[in-house]
Amino acid sequence: MPAPDINEIDESVGITPHSYHYIRVVQINGRTVRVRIRRDISAHHSFAVSEVLTEKRTWTHLTEDCPANWITTTPPPSPAIIAPTVLGGLAQRLIHRSAEILTVPPDNDQPPTARQSHH
Repeated sequence: MPAPDINEIDESVGITPHSYHYIRVVQINGRTVRVRIRRDISAHHSFAVSEVLTEKRTWTHLTEDCPANWITTTPPPSPAIIAPTVLGGLAQRLIHRSAEILTVPPDNDQPPTARQSHH
């Protein structure tokens, strides 16, 4: 299977006293995918998700990575945080997982890989 065609569209970052976030929007083989990551002081309010833009122009959940998998490897919120540097690797992993999901042929209902989620 050829490598997916991934093109950057947009990127945004933000920081508050209690959290920081990183959003990337890419096109994967013509499909628009948004990755949203929020690192909060609390794991309960942190998340890392990817969503695909549907033909009806709504975002639909595609995949996620549970905060328990990455929160201890990211620094707590502070004004010195550079979100793309801290969260960029996680965003890239979600983009590649999204590409795997989106390149599965429609007649194949098996996921490309099994992943364990810690909820």
